[in-house]
Amino acid sequence: MKYEELTVKQLREIAKNKGLKNLSKFTKAQLIKTLKATELTTEATLTDKNNRISSNTVPSSKPTSSVFSDQKQAYKIVKDDYPIPETYNIDTLVLLPVDPTIQYCYWQISTNTRLQYKDYLIKSFYRYKLKIFTKDQDGTREIQEVEVGDYGNYYFHHYLPGRLAWAEIGFISDEGIFIPIITSKRIVIPKDTLSTITDETFMTVQENYMEILRLSGIDSDAHPGSIEFHKSLLKQLLKNISSKDSFSKGN
Repeated sequence: MKYEELTVKQLREIAKNKGLKNLSKFTKAQLIKTLKATELTTEATLTDKNNRISSNTVPSSKPTSSVFSDQKQAYKIVKDDYPIPETYNIDTLVLLPVDPTIQYCYWQISTNTRLQYKDYLIKSFYRYKLKIFTKDQDGTREIQEVEVGDYGNYYFHHYLPGRLAWAEIGFISDEGIFIPIITSKRIVIPKDTLSTITDETFMTVQENYMEILRLSGIDSDAHPGSIEFHKSLLKQLLKNISSKDSFSKGN
């Protein structure tokens, strides 16, 4: 079949019938390339299967060199159509605590935001101001400012145990005022001490436990885990077994 003579709609229908997905944004050239790569893979699989049947031997998990070469070429063609993007073009700013002394930040500025603040970007030579803030009993305080590009990551090194912190990216106006365009979520930096919070509360059941021992015929003076406790438990088990045997013989 000559794919070049078909329309984009016809090519997409063929791709759909072959089980290929996520091709709605593919151009005609990309569709043709993908379909041909699929045919190469299918032919390679059939060739390998026929070779195994004709040889009448136990099938090998490794394809022949020629088949492997065709598959490798097919996979390479498909792989080239799905490159990992350098960015995802979404406004993002995340601040994460590493420990009480280190905070990790990563960000990305979208194309729409860059166009919206184009005038500021020209004046700042297409650089942004990344700031980290904290808030305590004295109010909001800026800790550090660094100059960054459209995307990247950065490690802040500040001792902030138990403190509230967040990051902002923006510009400095002509009047010297910081204009934030993206703000991260506020986080609480972990403390440098053991937590005083008890997540679970255990109920004391000593009285109930002693009652269970009494009803079981075990010496309640023996402490759990002690040798006396295990001896009493074994004695009671043997007694119960002996009683059952006597009852069975009597019947």
